[in-house]
Amino acid sequence: MIGNVIARLRRGQGVTQEALANYVGVSPQAVSKWENGGVPDTDLLPSIADFFGVSIDTLFERTTAESDELETAICKRLLSLPIEQRFEAAFEIVYALEQALMSGTYDKENTIASHREIMWPGERRYSSINKDEGFTLMEIDSVLPYFMLVPRCVDPEKAYFESTDYLELFRNLSDKAFFDALIWLNKRPCENGFTRKLMAEQLDISDDKSGEIIGILRKYKLLNTYPVDGISEKFYMFHPHQAIPALLIIAREIIQRPHHFTFYHGGGDIPWLR
Repeated sequence: MIGNVIARLRRGQGVTQEALANYVGVSPQAVSKWENGGVPDTDLLPSIADFFGVSIDTLFERTTAESDELETAICKRLLSLPIEQRFEAAFEIVYALEQALMSGTYDKENTIASHREIMWPGERRYSSINKDEGFTLMEIDSVLPYFMLVPRCVDPEKAYFESTDYLELFRNLSDKAFFDALIWLNKRPCENGFTRKLMAEQLDISDDKSGEIIGILRKYKLLNTYPVDGISEKFYMFHPHQAIPALLIIAREIIQRPHHFTFYHGGGDIPWLR
């Protein structure tokens, strides 16, 4: 019976009959009647399904191969949007996931847009969950939003962090000239090549230091060398790697630890580095 499904969804998401009634535009008594054997009007079904974030098929406990595939439904939803809107829509979806991971419920009105509206000027808003099963870190600020989800590695031998490679990378990053070079290269159009001399001039460093930085960048496979007719000096092309801005984003959260959280769960007893 559809009334049983509505009652189960409502209790599972921790919402009242009044909340559902207000969203759909009926009285709380009407919702109570549905849950006790009544049937909503057909034209109310889309609103009821939207309120719970489910399909109309789900209200009737009707499953099909397509509606059972959540991944397919999400992909079809994103593909239905203009490409310039897909990242924002995907971010709304992961925010819904954050709510579910945090409390086990989903409030359709509790959207990123609603939280951004109540933020104080200059304040960045975060969400973070730390449980034995994994952790999330999320910034919902409209300037530089991001979402990270890390399920706990079941095999600690595969999560190997004790390596001299890390120390070498961080030593390189602590070199101001190398760090400035990374920022400079990531701000330039990647199709614009450069020479050792140009890097030295732009960063106000010596030619030898420019050559040293180029060597490190090549080691990390961030540069390729291309011959150019009429130019005797080597010509380099930079290949951006998404891990670089991601590393800087996470480093910023260590330097300026977030303290304004929409959702926060600081539990979890198992150490991350084992």
